Amino acid sequence: MKGRKKQPAGRGLLDGSRVYLSGPMDFVASREDEMKNGWRTRVGALLRSMGCIVFDPWQKPEVRGLHEYGREGIDTARTREAWLFDDSREGAMARSKLTGKFWETLHIDLRMVDTSDFVVAYCPTNIYSVGTPHEIALARQQRKPVLFVSPPVEFGTYDALRAHLSKDAAGTKLLERLAIELPIKPNAAGIPSLWYMPLVGGESFFDGFGFTGGLRRRFGWIRKERNP
Repeated sequence: MKGRKKQPAGRGLLDGSRVYLSGPMDFVASREDEMKNGWRTRVGALLRSMGCIVFDPWQKPEVRGLHEYGREGIDTARTREAWLFDDSREGAMARSKLTGKFWETLHIDLRMVDTSDFVVAYCPTNIYSVGTPHEIALARQQRKPVLFVSPPVEFGTYDALRAHLSKDAAGTKLLERLAIELPIKPNAAGIPSLWYMPLVGGESFFDGFGFTGGLRRRFGWIRKERNP
């Protein structure tokens, strides 16, 4: 069409777009593994190869004049141990210190959502998260698309242990109690929370990232046998 600019060779529609990677951080099995080898590492590498500017909460941008502002690391979650419910001056000071510190984290993460063009959210139903739904809600309030990944959740090791204890009445009873206390709730179909459905929109849900063997070889990803 006359007058239309041609897309530069080798560049796609996502070139120059800004994306925020939203998902659980506090209650994952291992913050260290999640930070180094989690889904953000793989998705971020793919999106950067397509020309995207990737906002990753594990790698927060520097804030001029505020060293380490809002930064999170492997040991960040341990800071919660200083929390007190005591109705005392000491309890109030402990709570004030923690809320002030993590206000920085909340502020910078929401600012990255605010600056992004779209959000990729990874939301397995077996991991508790608060920041993720906040970020998704903010993006949708701003009419930004959210690509929502709700993976199948299965507990192969739990099933194997239950089979192993099939002839052990006491062990089976303890395992059943453990499943209730945790709780262990498989979701083999990866069906998301009903609240997310109208919030995100029915055509923005996925049950995985669609990575292929070719992409794993291209980026050198190591495949692991692990829960979603």
